[in-house]
Amino acid sequence: MLLSSPRNTVRLILEEHQIEHLASVPHFINNTKFRMASANLTSINLSGNHMQRIDQDAFLSFSSLRHLNLSHNRLEDLSWTVGLDAKPLTSLDVSHNSITVITSTSLKKLAHLKWFSISDNHLVLIEPASFRSLTNLRYLDLSFNQLNTKSGLGHDCFTGLKSLDYFSLAGNRVMANLPNFKSIGLLGNSTVSLELHGMPLIKEIKRDAFRGFRSLRYLNLSYCGIETIQPGWLDNGPQDSIKTLDLSYNRLVVVESHFFLSIKLDPVFDAPMTFGLPLSESSLSYIVSPSINEAVADLSSSAFSYHVTTVASPALYNKLPRLEWLSLRNNRHLSFLADDAFTYVPALKYLFLQSCNLTRINLAASKDIYKDDGVITTLPNLAQ
Repeated sequence: MLLSSPRNTVRLILEEHQIEHLASVPHFINNTKFRMASANLTSINLSGNHMQRIDQDAFLSFSSLRHLNLSHNRLEDLSWTVGLDAKPLTSLDVSHNSITVITSTSLKKLAHLKWFSISDNHLVLIEPASFRSLTNLRYLDLSFNQLNTKSGLGHDCFTGLKSLDYFSLAGNRVMANLPNFKSIGLLGNSTVSLELHGMPLIKEIKRDAFRGFRSLRYLNLSYCGIETIQPGWLDNGPQDSIKTLDLSYNRLVVVESHFFLSIKLDPVFDAPMTFGLPLSESSLSYIVSPSINEAVADLSSSAFSYHVTTVASPALYNKLPRLEWLSLRNNRHLSFLADDAFTYVPALKYLFLQSCNLTRINLAASKDIYKDDGVITTLPNLAQ
């Protein structure tokens, strides 16, 4: 096929055939016409075959190769990637295969790589320093593998990912509590989107959980087992950048204001019983707002009752100034939404609360709580 192809052919598509073994044929490699034809190819699609093996020199003649799609095959390892040395490869898709390990040398020669998906494989181990040379990588999808908390992620395995925009560990069992990013070398300085949904072992999010993720705008923590969120969990990270936050399908029972604010800790109040916050002497109660404009709040089948909440001094808090979209839907045990829960999210436009166990909601309750202190009131764009 290649021999009869015009010399300016740039794409080769052989998806959904019966190819089981991708081998290099010396006769073709040494053939001048073949080399001239293959040298211009920039994109190869071999997805949807039955490929189990690739020879290390299978791509030797493709000197201009930039995009390689090997998804939906039966590959079990990445040993063949050494044959991609010196290629200007920018995207590699090996999703939906049977690969079990990323070794420290698997991706060592792919310095130009910007897009890499190895989702839906059988990964059980990523060795230390596996991504050290991938300083240009912007998209990394490791979702729905078999990585676990015992041995799944080697120490500093993600060191070197300085340009990463999108990162997904969704559908793995690799983290029980957050934070856990520093030990694996993921500092998150440039990351914009972080997918951690479908990780059932995550039960608690601790303070500084996303330290270093100062560019993070989209955070998906849905379908986990989250029961507890500590104050300051967004501190030293995405508190000024986060725009979309998905906490749906978890096990939250209570939602309080410290979930959605940044804390300026004072050593005087840094006590475990108060989470570092001085509590006010008296409880505050409020009136339910008669109308909410623009917000999306589905609370059908809920009955309303009255509740009182306690509020801490606002002097220790910073807002989440850019958070616009928040989902708490399908937290089946969520029965209490504090009156001041959304005091520090002034830009909030879309709020999803359907299929919870709430008996009461008061989105505008804290509108005038901190009036004398000059703090922006709860949902100023929504509450009247």
